[in-house]
Amino acid sequence: SEELAAQVGKQLNELAMALHDDAPELESRLAQISTDRFVGVSFPESALAVIYDQGNFRALRLPRDFNDFATVTSLSEQLRLLLPRTNSEDVHAKFKVVHIEQLDDKAVATVRFEGSTNSAQLAQQFDANLELDWQVSDALPRLSAVKILTYDRVTLATIRPWFDDVT
Repeated sequence: SEELAAQVGKQLNELAMALHDDAPELESRLAQISTDRFVGVSFPESALAVIYDQGNFRALRLPRDFNDFATVTSLSEQLRLLLPRTNSEDVHAKFKVVHIEQLDDKAVATVRFEGSTNSAQLAQQFDANLELDWQVSDALPRLSAVKILTYDRVTLATIRPWFDDVT
């Protein structure tokens, strides 16, 4: 189980690096991490409930009882949902395996995702708990399914400076 967690962690690090780079070869990198029959989930932007809204600062959350997910069949589409990029200059992503269980040639991992994007106009923070299914018959585990357990997004409009030097 420790070896499996390390292998899944390695694949998740590759995923995080792919999110940082958003390079032209992104699709080929993601194809090496996921299976041909990848299945993920998406939700409409309107599903996010506003839990705090104070001018430039806003917090949104996917309700825990939300279950009207649409199917996503590409890992890149799934990642665009988890970490939407709007001309971001600075992108960070991190995955952490919280729990993993192997069932024959499949493993199910509970994973914590944290990401952020920053541009001159908008800073965003994303937090999610995910259930990831992995195919473990290959040399390295390959991601076959994503289920979103929780999802939060915090945005801060950064149009004006936070502090002014008045000395």
